[in-house]
Amino acid sequence: MHINTDLITPYNHNELIEQLKLYESFTRRYQLTFIFIATGLEVVRARMLMRGLNKSFDGIVYVSNESTVKALEYDYWSHSEGVIAGETVLLEASNNKFKVSEGSSTEAKTLKFNRDFDENDVWLVRNVVPEGTKLPVSYKLLEDNEALYQHASEMKAATLVFSVTRYTDLADLAKQCFSLRKLCGKKLKLVIQNVDGIIRHQDERLFLTLGVNLILYSFSEPSRLLSQIQSIQGFEFSRPLPSSIEEVLHHSQSQLSKGFLPLLDFARQVINYSSSAANLGISGVMVTFRLLPRIDAIHPLQLFHVKREGDVFSTVDEYVYLYLHACREHDVDNAIRHLFKLEIADFFDS
Repeated sequence: MHINTDLITPYNHNELIEQLKLYESFTRRYQLTFIFIATGLEVVRARMLMRGLNKSFDGIVYVSNESTVKALEYDYWSHSEGVIAGETVLLEASNNKFKVSEGSSTEAKTLKFNRDFDENDVWLVRNVVPEGTKLPVSYKLLEDNEALYQHASEMKAATLVFSVTRYTDLADLAKQCFSLRKLCGKKLKLVIQNVDGIIRHQDERLFLTLGVNLILYSFSEPSRLLSQIQSIQGFEFSRPLPSSIEEVLHHSQSQLSKGFLPLLDFARQVINYSSSAANLGISGVMVTFRLLPRIDAIHPLQLFHVKREGDVFSTVDEYVYLYLHACREHDVDNAIRHLFKLEIADFFDS
C-alpha cells in the first residue's frame, strides 16, 4: 500500500497502534504480507513515529537518494536468522536496475601511506587568495589545481582548496576530486573556490555527488575564507559515493539544446533533460505563460534570448512553455528576467 505521510503524522502513538490492529487482523485472516510505502513531505517525522511501532512491524527501511546511489537504511529488519538493525546498504543505478554497491577496499589499502597528524594542514591553489596574503603557518600554497592534485595522494585529513576560473575544465576537476575521495577516504576535506568562473546548479551537484565537502561561490576576503575552512575541519564526508564516475558524467555531459523547438521536439527534450536532472539530483522547472488576448505568439517568442544550454521553449494555442534545465524553483523569476528583457505582464496574463 502506497500512502502519503499526511495519513500518518496526524496520529499519536496509541492512535497508530489502533489503526494497525485492523491491518494485523486482515493479514492474519488472509495469510498476507503487508508492505507500506510512505512518501511525502513529512517522511522523516513518519519514520520516527513508525520506529515506536516495532511490535506491529517486522521491519522498517528508510530509502534516501543521492544522485545515482540509493541508500537503504535498516532501522531494523526481522528475517529467518535473526534481526539486523542500524545497517545501511547502498544500491547503485545501472541499466535501469539497482545493484548492491561493492564496498571500496581502496581506503583500507592506502591508510598505511597516509599521515594521521595532518588535520590542521590546509593546501591552497595560489590564486584563491590575493597575492601577498599572510596565511597561518599550517596553510601552504601550490601553483595550480594539477599540482595540488598530484601532491595530495598521501594525505588523510587535510583540507584541499581547488580554484575554478573561466578556463577550468569542471569535468576534469570533478574527476580529480572523486579520485582523491576514493583514495584518501572520508576525512579528507575538499573545497572548491570560485575565483572568476561560472559554477551552475548542475556543476554544484556534480561536485557534491563526487566527494566535495564545500563550494565557495564568491571570491571573498582571506579572513572569510579561513573561517569557512575552519568550519569544516574535523568533519568526515558522509554522503554515499557512486562506485564509478562514468555514469554520473554521462548525465552531466549529455548534449543539450537551447532556444525554440517545435512542440514534439520540445517534449522529447524535456523528458531527456528531466531524466538527466533526476539522476544528478538537480532540479528542472517548467514555466507556463498564457498569452494576453489579441497577442500573436510570434511577437513574444522573438523576445526570448536564451543563452544557457538546456533552456528550451515552445508554443501551442495561447500558451508558451519554457523549460529551465538545472534551475531551482526560487531562481525562476530571476532566470526569466535574464531571458525576457521586456515586462512579462505586457504579453502574458499568467
